[in-house]
Amino acid sequence: MRVQRNKYEVEVKDVQFTSSTGVTSERTAIVRFYSDADKITRSQKFGFIEVATIYDSINNGDDILLDDFFVHNFSLVDYRKTFKIDDHELVELKSFSAARAFFDCDDNINFSGAHVINNGYNFSHTHFGDGNIDFDRSKIDNGTIDFSHTVFGLGNVSFQFIDFGNGDVNFQRAVFNNGKLSFVNAQFGNGNINFKEVNFGGGSVDFLFAKIGEGDICFDKANFGSNEVDFRKVEFGKGKVDFKRVLFGTGNVNFEEAEFGSGKISFRSCDFKGSNMSFENVDFGDNEVIFDRSSFGEGNVSFRNTSFNKLSFKECHIDNYLDIRVNCGNIIDLSDTIVRDIIDVMPVKYTVKIDQLIFKGMRNLGRIYIGWKENDAKKLITNQVKSSFMEKAEQFRILKGEFSAMGRYDDEDEAYVEFKRYELRAHIDEANNAGGLKIITIYPLAFFQWLIFDKVGLYATNFMRVMLSMFVVFTIFSLLYTFLPDSMGMVTCPDSADLLHHRLANNFYFSAITFLTVGYGDCLPSGFFKVLAPLEGWIGVFLMAYFTVAFVRKILR
Repeated sequence: MRVQRNKYEVEVKDVQFTSSTGVTSERTAIVRFYSDADKITRSQKFGFIEVATIYDSINNGDDILLDDFFVHNFSLVDYRKTFKIDDHELVELKSFSAARAFFDCDDNINFSGAHVINNGYNFSHTHFGDGNIDFDRSKIDNGTIDFSHTVFGLGNVSFQFIDFGNGDVNFQRAVFNNGKLSFVNAQFGNGNINFKEVNFGGGSVDFLFAKIGEGDICFDKANFGSNEVDFRKVEFGKGKVDFKRVLFGTGNVNFEEAEFGSGKISFRSCDFKGSNMSFENVDFGDNEVIFDRSSFGEGNVSFRNTSFNKLSFKECHIDNYLDIRVNCGNIIDLSDTIVRDIIDVMPVKYTVKIDQLIFKGMRNLGRIYIGWKENDAKKLITNQVKSSFMEKAEQFRILKGEFSAMGRYDDEDEAYVEFKRYELRAHIDEANNAGGLKIITIYPLAFFQWLIFDKVGLYATNFMRVMLSMFVVFTIFSLLYTFLPDSMGMVTCPDSADLLHHRLANNFYFSAITFLTVGYGDCLPSGFFKVLAPLEGWIGVFLMAYFTVAFVRKILR
């Protein structure tokens, strides 16, 4: 018998075969695999067994041992028809081992409704030929499920509504082709689940409504190809969830409304290429979710209405729209990211509840949509526990640039003031660490900057505050001229009198023309006032210039 398939050929010969477990058959199946150039790449020998013999063993309650065997057209649907079993009744398999086997079919391979009582399934290093493969509604009581290094053909592969039991599930280094892979409503027990280094081919991958128990689940280095990946409404258990170094390809990735337990969640060093990625309405629980060093391609990424403890994007390349208008979270960390598109934190219909938004070391080539009041941006930076004063200052500087670009000039002023304040704190901290002469010189300079630039005019962002400061200074000098003892000096005017209100009026007049540098010359200071008056004039010149800068800056914007 010779059968030609898409990329392989099967020939059955009347030659005895002995498997690695010592099971013999009178016939041998030779499978030759072809390359795209129709050249034989390898050939492999298997024992040959009739499918009717397998059905009889199932009927007799025997262990099914098919290691190293070739099986053609295995189908529990046909088995039910042969033995007149109801379509919805489970078929009991005492145990089923088909390691290094080859399953071929004309249409589909069907294990639907199987009930494996002992030792689980073993399909390690098995090859499934072209055609659909169906494990729907199967149930495994005990033991592991091993599909490691298994190669699936061109058809669809379905594990819908399967109950894997509490044993480990292992698909490590399995290879799927272009057919659809479905784990819809699959029930994973408390064992560990391993999809490490799996090549999912070009077909879609669907885990919709799947439930995972307390074991860890690992997709490390998996390749999801170019089609859609669907983890919507999946209930992840208490174990660790590991998607490190996964290649998601160009298909959309959807985790909407998934729920995560108490395990650590890692998407570190993933490559999302051109796919849209949605984590909308996901409940990460009180977990840290890590996307560090991942690369986001052209597709949009959304975490809208998501809840978590910490969401980390350290050292990521963000070349697309990133929506982090989350429901609630403690920390979002964008440290050392490279941003070439939009990061959106601005609330629209609901409040974005974040305690810390960290973007120290960010290279921002795009835009950050954020509001000073809407997001309480000052708190997002000042709440950072591990950021230094200079790192906080740098983040306020980035916000200043963003607000300026968006035309939110009042927010820009708020960010600029905080930038200068934390920059000053950083200089003081640096001087304290350096010691020596720097400590002696930094405090007078810092006090001058704090008093003159900050308190007087909020770093030229508030001209009304400068005007008020001008009035305060003018009043102080007027009172000094009035109430300092005559032995220190006095102001002599043409209508000088001893009455307090006359003296007060003259001194306010003298202070005004001195502060404004008018200098009519009708009132003359004497004694110490000859030092005090020039000082007031100098301060007046400085504050008027300061007022002009602040006023013009505000008006021009």
